[in-house]
Amino acid sequence: MTVEARKKNIIDKIKKVKENWLLKSIEKLLSDVEIVEGAEPLEDSESNGDFSFYVGNIEENVDVQKIKEERPLKKLDVPAFEEMANALEWEESLEELLEDLR
Repeated sequence: MTVEARKKNIIDKIKKVKENWLLKSIEKLLSDVEIVEGAEPLEDSESNGDFSFYVGNIEENVDVQKIKEERPLKKLDVPAFEEMANALEWEESLEELLEDLR
């Protein structure tokens, strides 16, 4: 699908939207995207993957406190960890594995 066809498809879908909350969401998404006038568009074959997840999810600054609140620390369950570690079947001894790291 060409860039122009995608634009038309998006515009046609937006014209059909009747919910204000959805229009506000679309507006917010577009306000978070920097559109550079006159930039050469990348064709699909030139892009390096699907970055749609990151659109609107990239923050300007890192806030460690916010990260701590969003992803609270979980304490290590030592007995469960030891149980899983003991269940592993190693081909080398611990000493050999450590030696490989040097």
